[in-house]
Amino acid sequence: MKARLVQTGPEGAGLLARLHGMCFHREAAWDEAAFASLLATPGMTALVAAVPAGEASESAPAGLILYRLAADEGEIITLATLPAMRRRGLGGRLLGAALAEMAMSGARRAFLEVAAGNAPAIALYEKHGFSRAGLRKNYYATPAGGREDALVMALAFGEGCGCDV
Repeated sequence: MKARLVQTGPEGAGLLARLHGMCFHREAAWDEAAFASLLATPGMTALVAAVPAGEASESAPAGLILYRLAADEGEIITLATLPAMRRRGLGGRLLGAALAEMAMSGARRAFLEVAAGNAPAIALYEKHGFSRAGLRKNYYATPAGGREDALVMALAFGEGCGCDV
């Protein structure tokens, strides 16, 4: 799918919050203040995937990734695509761009957390070279009011990260 990746800063916090809210259940969605605070953190980057919509010159946001670099480590904070746009390569494109930036900036490894039951996301991360590194018990809230474990996944750059964009 044709998509343009656009970097945004704190001014994009409202858009990021709306996108996040459309991708995650209410208990897991982050609000504008959360995104503004995260984007004010040194080393934090947000990319939005914009896809063609309507007229040729129009585009609509369809996904996002928020990631940070600190010293020689990267961390994927959140990655999301709109439900109607999933399974079209947007998540892989966003992830690949973030990993490429981390590698070019000298990161030696990257980390992320993912819901243990989110098989499509786990498969995407494994395709890009991540492997399971740990478990955080009861990390995520569920729509039913319960808790779900998170897998901690890690990637060592230079070991087939699949970060080509």
